[in-house]
Amino acid sequence: MPLQKTFNLAGLSTSYLIIPDKAKLNAYNSILNDKLHLNMGNIAGSVALQAAYNFGADWLKQLLEYVAKMWNWFVFFAMSIYHKLLLLSLNLHI
Repeated sequence: MPLQKTFNLAGLSTSYLIIPDKAKLNAYNSILNDKLHLNMGNIAGSVALQAAYNFGADWLKQLLEYVAKMWNWFVFFAMSIYHKLLLLSLNLHI
């Protein structure tokens, strides 16, 4: 689940996954807990993850609008540069 990137939570080392198959879940937990000792988590990450799910919809909507606006600006800018370069190259070949 990509909340870490969407809400900039990567530094809190909080993630989760859903494993419906019980045997695979047990195998995963065995490796995670017994071999890698990564079963501890941290309270700040857990609270931030919960807050992102419960209260982050408005922020996410604003983020997506901003990203769309920036993408449109980039496309417009790139196309204007492309056309200028195309005209320049045509002028150089004449």
